[in-house]
Amino acid sequence: MSKKRLLALPIVAIVVALFGVSVMAASPCSGSWHVHDKDNIHVNQFFIGESKPNPNLDLSTVSGLKEAVEAKGIDLSRFTFKAAFDVKRDERVEYDLAGRNSHTVLFDVTVAAGQHVIVIHEKATNSYDFAIDEYNEGLVCISGVTSFSPFYVYVGAPATSPQTGDFAPAYIAMISVALISCGAIFAIRAKKATK
Repeated sequence: MSKKRLLALPIVAIVVALFGVSVMAASPCSGSWHVHDKDNIHVNQFFIGESKPNPNLDLSTVSGLKEAVEAKGIDLSRFTFKAAFDVKRDERVEYDLAGRNSHTVLFDVTVAAGQHVIVIHEKATNSYDFAIDEYNEGLVCISGVTSFSPFYVYVGAPATSPQTGDFAPAYIAMISVALISCGAIFAIRAKKATK
C-alpha cells in the first residue's frame, strides 16, 4: 500500500465518523403516534394526526404541573419543547369513541437517559391534562384521554443529573480517528523499517 493511500485513511475515517455522528444526532422525533382504546387495542385506523409546530406554551399555566414536576426533583424551567401532534378521530370512519373511552395516546419520541418527559393534552382553552414519565410498550404516552385535540411533549432533566450517553457518539468517533491515525503512522514506520 502506498504512503498516499495510508495517509488518506485518517481523512476517510474522519469523514465517516462525522457522518455517523450527524446521522445519530438527527431525527429526535419520528413524528409517529398511536392510539389504544380502554382494552389496550390498537385503534389507529379510526384516527388521523399530524405533527404541529411549537405552541410556545407557558408550562407554568398548566394547573398542577409545577408541583408534580418539583415532586420529582426537577425545576419546570428545565423542560424544553420536543414535539407536538394534532391527533383526532377520523370523522369519515364510524367509531364509538365514548364506548371505547378512555384512550391512551402514544408518541414515538426519543428521550435521553436521565431525562424526564411530560405529555400535555390540551382539552380546551387553558384546560390541560398531563402525564409525567408515563410509558406504554416502550413509548411515551398519556392515558385517560376521552377527547382528542393537540398533544405536546416536553423533556427535561435535573440540573445535577449528567446526561450519560448524550456525547458518546462524538467520543467514539474521536477515539476511532485517533486509533486509525496511529495505525497509519505505525504502518508507515514499519514499511520504512523494512526497506
